[in-house]
Amino acid sequence: MEKHKVKDIRHLTDLTFVVQLERNNMQFQTGQFILLNLNGLVDHREYSVYSGENDDCLEVLVREVEGGKVSGKLKQLKVGMEIGVDGPFGFFRFDPQKF
Repeated sequence: MEKHKVKDIRHLTDLTFVVQLERNNMQFQTGQFILLNLNGLVDHREYSVYSGENDDCLEVLVREVEGGKVSGKLKQLKVGMEIGVDGPFGFFRFDPQKF
């Protein structure tokens, strides 16, 4: 699991927010997901990549789940903190040539 620094947290509503991370040259395709892990905790969660394939950063959209073991901790992240990122994974990819 690779470490990525938090660049920004954007709160969209009381329960949804975007976590922006350094990309660290991670290559992914639209529709794939990554695993996020905080400080080596056993608990990790899958999040769809929210940013575009050519963006300078890596973003995920998070909905805070009441009693959730990860989303509440993600909401408390601060700029400069590091988070574990693994992936990308998944085969549900967008192919604009098929439309």
